[in-house]
This record gives sequence, structure tokens and C-alpha cells, in this order.
Amino acid sequence: ITGQDYPLDAQVTCAIQLEDVGGPLSASLLDVCSYPSEQPNSDPSDCIIIRNNKGILVIYKDVDPNNSLTNWNFTISGPTSLNPSISGDGNTGILAVDLGTYSITETAGLGTNINDYSTFWNCAKNGSSYLSGIGTNISNIVIGSAGNTVDSVVCTFTNSYKQGKIVVDKVTNPSGDSQSFNFTTTGSGYSGFSLTDTATPNEQELMAGTYSVAETAISGWNTVSSCISSIGDTETAASLELDPSETITCTFTNSKLSVNVLKTANPTSIPETGGNVEFTVKVENPSAVSINLTSLSDNKFGDLDGVGTCDVPQTIVSLGYYECKFTKYISGEAGQNHTNIVTATASGITDDDDATVDFSDVKPSIEVTKTADPTSVPETGGNVTFTFEVKNTSTEEPVTITSLE
Repeated sequence: ITGQDYPLDAQVTCAIQLEDVGGPLSASLLDVCSYPSEQPNSDPSDCIIIRNNKGILVIYKDVDPNNSLTNWNFTISGPTSLNPSISGDGNTGILAVDLGTYSITETAGLGTNINDYSTFWNCAKNGSSYLSGIGTNISNIVIGSAGNTVDSVVCTFTNSYKQGKIVVDKVTNPSGDSQSFNFTTTGSGYSGFSLTDTATPNEQELMAGTYSVAETAISGWNTVSSCISSIGDTETAASLELDPSETITCTFTNSKLSVNVLKTANPTSIPETGGNVEFTVKVENPSAVSINLTSLSDNKFGDLDGVGTCDVPQTIVSLGYYECKFTKYISGEAGQNHTNIVTATASGITDDDDATVDFSDVKPSIEVTKTADPTSVPETGGNVTFTFEVKNTSTEEPVTITSLE
């Protein structure tokens, strides 16, 4: 823009990046003038800006992490009142203000919640450290002059996004079990880990966001989880919405599963010729939680589902049991026995038990029939043919005739 004495006079604008001259904490604006400052273009006395009795104030905004979508408003109160705004990282540029005492208050602009951030500020005057503190308000900023030099004050507001915390605790039943459990996680920066009942809970500080934590299943253990939010939010391990300054504590409780099988036979001894035996199967659950009986099988009679009164699947409550019966006809050799084993599978764990039936000896029997032919003879005598018939009336084994008398 040409001045009134153009072409011997002109007004120009320029920009100086403070980072290029040491940064806002060490750089101080002393003067503005053209180069060279001499006639006919200018005179050194024309370029001394303090002649306006204006001090210099610059506000820098440092958002950690930087987010250009955040908006920050500042209220400058003092002899000169201003209301500049900054989006994300940035600065107000040089603000010329009247000499005097000032305060600066920071507030959040559109789409920004200042409660999600912790705020620290520091000010430099004429390149030297001047004021510092925490919070959103700076007071008692004195901008004066000394001789022909006015004060230059640069204040930086640093807003750090508050982190939340996810805590995961492991509890086993029975307490103190040494089993180690692995956990997988999702979400930026959230690392997987492992825990035992006696280990210190896993605690990780994270940026606000969406996370999840899941336990890798281990056979023979039942898992139940619950999560509590420090700010009263409803949270589940599969969907954790972590807010700034929020602590979410998730507890994974693992109950060790157990199953006991008892099998009995009635009667426990039968003749070797065979007979019906009633088998009773009892499946007990000594665990602290319910188990799901999914299979009953016998090594001699196969799958027992639908055999007798046996029917699976069945849910067996803690400290409860399931019982069923079935009848089978069996036979064998005397002096030997019949043993069959039943196996129960419940919630991934198994147990078995057997029952034994003895075979008792059955003695063979014979039937002797004697006939005469003829059945009558004269008193004077005659020949009679006697026939002996020995019949084996048992069905178990042959007999040997050792004598006839």
C-alpha cells in the first residue's frame, strides 16, 4: 500500500515465524523497520514501534495430541480487551495492546469440552520465563515499558487430553488357584496380558475411546465377567467406552468345574446262566456353578441317551446331581465277572466309574429213567431187558457218566 508521499513512502506487511528466531520463549520483538533504514525510503526514527506506546501479547495454543477440530476461545481483559480464538495447535499472532495489567481466560469453543483436558500455561516476557501455572486463567500479566522498549509477552496454553484407565482383576473359585489366564484386547494402545488369582490387577492408562477385553477360554473353567465405571456408565468387557478421567474396573471370575460319576449294579451277582441287571448312574456336580451334562456312554452298551431313563443333555446345578437307570441282560462263565464303565461329559470335563457283576456257578443235573421189557414174566422166569436213560437236564455244560449201579 503506497503512502501519501509515494513513491518515496510506502506501507508493507510481513510475517515472521517466531520458531525461526528461537521460539516464543526466547524471542522478543524489539522493533519493526525497513532495510536499509535510510533516506530517501525511510528514516530509523520512523520504524520504532514503541512510539505508539503499545505492548505486545501473543497467545500460543498447544493441544496434546493435536486435534484441528478443537476450538479454543480466549478472553483478554485489561486496558485493551480482545477475544481471539484458535483451532487446534496455533497462535493469535502479534496482538498490540495498551500498557497495563492483563488477565487471560481460556474457554472451550464449539465441539470442544474443556473438562476433557488438563491445562497448563506458561508465559515469557521479553524472552525470559515470566509466569506459569495450571488451570484456564492467567492473571497479573504486567505489560509495561523501560525507556524506549515495551514489553513483549508470549503465553502458551497447553491442553492435554485426559486419559482414562482400564483395570482388570482375576478371581478364581476356589481362591488362590495358580492357573494363569490369557487376555486379548482391542483398541488403540491397549495391550494383551495374563493374570492369576494372586497377581496384581492389570491396569493401563489409555486415551478416551472404544476398547474391549476378552479371556481365552480354558477347558474345565467357567468364566463370568462384570465391569464397573467410576462415572456410573454401563460397561461390558466386550464394549468399553472409556471417557477422559474415567476408570473402568472389570472382574473376571473363574470357577473350576468338576464332575463325579457313580455307577452301581443290582444285583451284583447272577448265575452264569445269565439274568437282568439294573444299572444306576449318578452324575454329581461339586462345582460352584452349574454344569451342562452333554454325554453319557458305556464301554459295553454304547451311547446311553434314550436308554432306560437316561436322557441328555441335562443341566446340573451347583452341588446337585442327575441320576438315571437302565437294565441289561448279561451272562458269562462261572468264576468270571462282567465289568462295564460309564463315562459322563459335562461342560468339557469328564469322569467315569464302573460296576462289576459276578457270575456264580450253576451245577449240572441229570435225570435217570429205567425201563424193563417185558414188564411181566412167568413165575418160572424169563429174560428181561432193562434200559437205562441218563438225561442231562442242565443247559450250561455237558456231563460225563462215570458209573452206573
